[in-house]
Amino acid sequence: MNKLLIISFLLCFVTSINAFYQGRVFQDGNGNGSIDKNEKGIAGVKVSDGVNVVNTDENGFFNLPGDAVTRFVFITVPGGYQTTQKYYLSVHDHKGSYDFGLKPYGKTAEQARFIQITDTETYEHDQWIDNIRDYANNQEVGFIVHTGDICYEKGLKFHAEAINNNTMGVPVFYCIGNHDLVKGDYGEQLFESLFGPVYYSFEAGNTHFIVTPMPHGDYKPSYTNEQVYNWLVNDLKHVAPSMNVVVFNHDLLTFEDEFIFRGNKKQALNLNEHNLKAWIYGHWHINFAKQHGEDGPISVCASSPDKGGIDHSPSNFLVYDVTADGDVNITPRYAYVDRQLIINSPMEHLDIEKEQKDLLVSVNTYHSAANTKMVNAVITDDKGKQLTFDLHQNSDWSWSANVPVKKKWRKTKLQLSVDATFTNGATINRIHTFAVKDENERSEPLQLKWLSNIKANTWMAKPIVADRKVFIASIDDFGLEACGIHALDSETGRLLWRYTTTGSVKNTICYAEGIVLATDHFGITYAIDADTGHLVWKKELGQKSLGAYITGNVVKDGVYYTGFGNYLKALDVKSGQVLWNNNAWNGGEGDASTMIVANDVLITGSNWRALYAHNLKDGKLLWKKSADGFRFRSSSATYHNDTLVVASQKGIGLMNSHSGEVYKYIETPYDIQVATKPLCVDQFIIIGTSTEGLVAFDRNSGNEVWKVKTGEALFYSAPYSKPESSTVESAPVLLNDTIYLGASDGYLYRINPKNGEVMQKVELGAPVFSPITAVPNGFVVTDFGGSVYLFECNMK
Repeated sequence: MNKLLIISFLLCFVTSINAFYQGRVFQDGNGNGSIDKNEKGIAGVKVSDGVNVVNTDENGFFNLPGDAVTRFVFITVPGGYQTTQKYYLSVHDHKGSYDFGLKPYGKTAEQARFIQITDTETYEHDQWIDNIRDYANNQEVGFIVHTGDICYEKGLKFHAEAINNNTMGVPVFYCIGNHDLVKGDYGEQLFESLFGPVYYSFEAGNTHFIVTPMPHGDYKPSYTNEQVYNWLVNDLKHVAPSMNVVVFNHDLLTFEDEFIFRGNKKQALNLNEHNLKAWIYGHWHINFAKQHGEDGPISVCASSPDKGGIDHSPSNFLVYDVTADGDVNITPRYAYVDRQLIINSPMEHLDIEKEQKDLLVSVNTYHSAANTKMVNAVITDDKGKQLTFDLHQNSDWSWSANVPVKKKWRKTKLQLSVDATFTNGATINRIHTFAVKDENERSEPLQLKWLSNIKANTWMAKPIVADRKVFIASIDDFGLEACGIHALDSETGRLLWRYTTTGSVKNTICYAEGIVLATDHFGITYAIDADTGHLVWKKELGQKSLGAYITGNVVKDGVYYTGFGNYLKALDVKSGQVLWNNNAWNGGEGDASTMIVANDVLITGSNWRALYAHNLKDGKLLWKKSADGFRFRSSSATYHNDTLVVASQKGIGLMNSHSGEVYKYIETPYDIQVATKPLCVDQFIIIGTSTEGLVAFDRNSGNEVWKVKTGEALFYSAPYSKPESSTVESAPVLLNDTIYLGASDGYLYRINPKNGEVMQKVELGAPVFSPITAVPNGFVVTDFGGSVYLFECNMK
């Protein structure tokens, strides 16, 4: 035999015996996981042994050398396919050929639409799982990804049984979080036994998705950054430069512009150079999206779908659409809402002025399991004649229409019937009877003077009424387009101007000297001319890390106090000049309370850290308090009769504002980690709770005096709150010896402060998170769906 042929034969033989893992990726027509006659191989599929990555040949075959770290052989499921069994095989459990069956899957062939869930931390089934499953199947979602903290042994096992490809109807992928590294031979052992490898990739449309593991956790993992780095480099070598890259991880890699993934000290991979479009994570229990650099990738954090976020972000799951060009569009879907439809205009009785041409018909409607497709309505008069019309969408909750007023409607009873139809075919109907009356015929205490929708969601920012205007702050955590400040005419509700901010404005805004002051969740402050809506000045406070800025601001004597941690500042209202900057504390999570000035002391705080008091003039830290639950605090403080009244997680402290001395501490059986504020009326301290509604305590004895248990929250916002929770996030306000407040059940309440009697409930149909703002003879209130209401109070 020719020597050259012998050498070639030996080289081929050596190569074949070194190809430790061999197999085939094939079209599994009958889905049985075995290669049957006439089932062909699929070329160009990426396969890995945990370090090395190869493409299958023209017949679907592959050979992998293996590595000391190899525990799985796994494939990168290509767009347009799904596996008939699993995308991975354990090398410890599997012997022989490593074969992977695929079948066509149209949902990922051209598009990349998926749902992110994260930090569920549960081992119990609840409605949010059904919401996600139904939405995924109703809206052509390609897959679901869980970005970690599944959580602990019970949670891991529960999710493996309850949230998988079969139960959800679409492929489900998992990331490992810090609380998923549990006791075993190594931290990820249980995770691997249930979900497979902790790093891998798959594709949908023109996007290559990469799952990477949390580098540390409750127990030490066996993998290292160097191991993940080596695989990641090899994986990206096989990705076409034209493909988008999206990375899933349990935490954010960087707050800076460049995403540098590091192995050992000499290994650094710049993911921006590989067409990185998004880094998607959880861990923080917040809703937060940030673009890194002018044209750089975005990072996206989601709150949990099953409970309220640490920063009071709603219980939601995120729906992503990644275009072929890499644009990432994100829509939050709020869990637990089942076919909500409430008519909020007209009310039972209304005035129609003689010259008025239109009647506003407005509803709040939402369904977690599907999008709202259409809303239509019919008005029937007392003669049986009908007017049929469609409503248009203002926000994710609000729909409305202006219909022409007919002369024969005056002083008659009319019936309004509204139907909402959802994209899954579900419908709901509401029928409402109302009458047109003259003003002197009114008998009900509250009359809706006007309702206006700002076409954006609102959160905890209390409306400001000044200069014959109503100023409203809005949020848009992911689109970053509808967030800003809106000015409405206080007489009519007509929009006068809108200023778009870079990020969501989530909490209290201020007004001083003809200027509206606001700070968004990126820590950017805006001073806006109240008359024109033009920017007077703008300042980046210096946010360099998570979490997002959600604290309410305060203004006093021409100084605006805003910011958090080491970017807490005092700013001159007119110029934006920094008068002082806090250097005494940093860290923790966003605090949903609103800062207050108690004499010459600024009261602020950090959730998970402490309650802080600063000298108003120079910013010097006077004292801090973390004991008695004050490190877990969302409630704003009240300064009443020279006493600071402030709620901790489960108690209310009466304190000296200058020294921090606690005169009295009222321990409560309720969780009050809500963004409410104590209301002091006579001897009572009245405060909202996360689960039991509004409660009044005797200031002297500490005993509970009365309680108003509001309805179940439409969705959950208070940290870790979930069913069943009657949540009050907004502060109760005393107006004409009556308490007014909105609650998470979507109702507006009138309550007698002496005994807790509910004197009236008005159903608005969307959660209310901000307090009311008094105006002459009435008040302004907003709901989550972006509707702004001016109610007049008839106290005759």
